[in-house]
Amino acid sequence: MAKCRSRLFHIFLAVSTCTDARAASAIFYTPRDVNQKLGLIHNAARFVLKGDTESLEKWFALRKRVIDASQVRNALAHFHLEYDTKLDDNWKAESAKPVLNPNYQDVTVEFKKRKSAVQNLDAKAIARHIGDFNTLSADLGEFARDIRHT
Repeated sequence: MAKCRSRLFHIFLAVSTCTDARAASAIFYTPRDVNQKLGLIHNAARFVLKGDTESLEKWFALRKRVIDASQVRNALAHFHLEYDTKLDDNWKAESAKPVLNPNYQDVTVEFKKRKSAVQNLDAKAIARHIGDFNTLSADLGEFARDIRHT
């Protein structure tokens, strides 16, 4: 997700119309939460890209993907490592696969709106999400390049 955040900065730099990249960086990196960063970009993009329907539609789709990826990032950072243990007939452990699960001591977990893909994460799911982060990062970078040249 760190690569995605860097690409988001480049989008912010384009839509904020800041002429000083250091000033843009100071603004963009002040809010710590990705949703606040998305808010900065979103408001500037709707203003600066008004009338460029194609770019705005691309931004709206990318923004949704960033929000979804943020949920996965939070799961990777905050879920608990547990082992899905398979027992034989004698109740002896045959194998144990590591999985990341929500913190079940947190009684508010039932109120958190997570996509079903972010409930329990095994090694394959984690690898798939890493690939998704890389694809999202590339798509954000391409969008940043495209809107700089509009």
